[in-house]
Amino acid sequence: MTRSGSILFIATIAIALMIAGCDDEAADDRSKGTVSDRAIEDVLAEDTPRWMSMPGVIGTAIGESEGRPCIRILVAERTTEMGRAIPTEVDGYTVEITETGQIKALEDSTD
Repeated sequence: MTRSGSILFIATIAIALMIAGCDDEAADDRSKGTVSDRAIEDVLAEDTPRWMSMPGVIGTAIGESEGRPCIRILVAERTTEMGRAIPTEVDGYTVEITETGQIKALEDSTD
């Protein structure tokens, strides 16, 4: 599997998690500004590079927590250091660490 194939696979997982974790009620909360004045997509885009630079972080996504949009930090294995380094809230959005285990790209038979 090529590096670009691996990146595409991780991006696909993140998008799937974003779609699965969002519903109309959460979107309504966001549009009313009840969580933050900034859209969660903007918060995620700004902070993702910092989180992705942390060892063990394999992705970020938008999810849902208690009926509200949240930021998910996907990690292969949760560590104490991650729990200390990753905030529990950013701009009014809950941040949750989700342990996924190792994610490996499937072999692409077209390579």
